[in-house]
Amino acid sequence: QFLIFISRYRTCLRAVRLWADRCGIYSNVMGFMGGVNWALLVANVMIKYTSEVSDAPTLLLKFFDVYSTWNWPDPVSLTVQGATAVQPHLDAATVAAIDGSIWNPGSRHKMPILTCTYPAMNSAYNVGTPQLRRMVSEMGKAWNEVRKITKGGESDDWNNFFRERDGEFFAAHRAFVEVRVTALGAEQHKAWSRWIERWVRVLAVDLEGGDCSGADKPSAAALEKDVRAYPHARSFRNNDDASGVVSSSLYVALKFGQGVEEIDLTAKGRPFLRRGGGVGGGGGGGGRSSACDGRVALRGRV
Repeated sequence: QFLIFISRYRTCLRAVRLWADRCGIYSNVMGFMGGVNWALLVANVMIKYTSEVSDAPTLLLKFFDVYSTWNWPDPVSLTVQGATAVQPHLDAATVAAIDGSIWNPGSRHKMPILTCTYPAMNSAYNVGTPQLRRMVSEMGKAWNEVRKITKGGESDDWNNFFRERDGEFFAAHRAFVEVRVTALGAEQHKAWSRWIERWVRVLAVDLEGGDCSGADKPSAAALEKDVRAYPHARSFRNNDDASGVVSSSLYVALKFGQGVEEIDLTAKGRPFLRRGGGVGGGGGGGGRSSACDGRVALRGRV
């Protein structure tokens, strides 16, 4: 029975990780979730809904059902509040040092997924509002697809469920911010891309707002609703330069609020360029790294 339990868990986890990658929402660095986070979520469903799950497909269906309707930021925990009890073998100094890292219910984390050993920390502290929005939306769509498959209807096609979904992401949006990463040589480009990806996570959050033009200036609360960012955690290789320059692009899709005809997001992009290695401005901007021979540029695309 235990081996069946483990096999079912592994099969479901592999399916979830493959699906997340194909959706462009598998990346801890970019503010989505990585392998540990997905593993904890699958384990939580496996443990708490054992009687309702008879095989891997029904476990997968339950997974999407639970988390597409989860009341975030309510925490997900495999134990009672993530094993917060102090360990008696630790001295007072160690306990004092650890206490600061223990998850606090009053924190502003968007998607608390608690580790199951002491100290109970949020393994998904990187998740921002744009990333959470995308993940919940994709899980809702996946629940509907898996429901049809498990019922044996016309959509009984797992290969289709695990399809590449990049085209669907671009088809669903009209406006994008392109983050173009350029470096001299493959190794430099790899290192530079990893550095930039961590700041795309922050860029997506920063882009949600801006200065609208028009006769009636919106309030600060209204500005928060003017832009919604949808980051995509997949990198696309551009045509290599004959001189050995390697280039790739990351994309953050944008949706604008009703009635917004013009919006200036230049100021929202400048902090990203500074963090990424330089300062840029204007309709597009670029920054150069002093640590390696790399360059990053922001471009608006409609």
